[in-house]
Amino acid sequence: MTKVGETFASKFGSASPSVKIDFKFGNTSDITWNVVSKEIGAGWFLNQYFYLFGPGLADLNKCIDHWNFLFEDEKERKVFGRNAYGALLIVEEPSTKGNIGSVGVLNPIDVSYFKDPNLVFMNFLGYWFPKMIIPNLYLPMVYEAWHKTTGDYLDINEILAIKTPISLGGSIDDANNFQIENIYNYYETTGKIYKEAFQKLK
Repeated sequence: MTKVGETFASKFGSASPSVKIDFKFGNTSDITWNVVSKEIGAGWFLNQYFYLFGPGLADLNKCIDHWNFLFEDEKERKVFGRNAYGALLIVEEPSTKGNIGSVGVLNPIDVSYFKDPNLVFMNFLGYWFPKMIIPNLYLPMVYEAWHKTTGDYLDINEILAIKTPISLGGSIDDANNFQIENIYNYYETTGKIYKEAFQKLK
């Protein structure tokens, strides 16, 4: 097993439920990703808090356009995962850069697009992600409480959407600040609202 696959598996284990891998960088095959993807698999991880590399994620690319006010530039961006609150894991310029493409996280919790110069696809999988370094990406408290109360899991198109993000004074500890929403509707309806709100804060 590769070091990336081993580190990923030590944190996340196997997908449960697992699905067919449905992610590639572009039209050409990426040898490194072909190996690593077979090791880590695709589907739901950490009690279905994260959904990675499976069918349906390509449809989430349309969500990126609704929040493009957070991007400093225009470039190809592709979703390869999401969490329970609708944060999107994105690789930039996948068709040309493949597994060395930069990774960003589009996060509703604080309405941000997190990036770092050292954050590229493979070290995201083998270091940043397993160590949970990225701010506000793994915050399971509200999700776990919701799951314990309802016994339900989220559908691929559902999220526990934060009503007021922490950057606008909301709380991540208040279950009443979250509600079930369709992820596409959420990004579409909040995009214009948050763009205007953050412009006023500048």
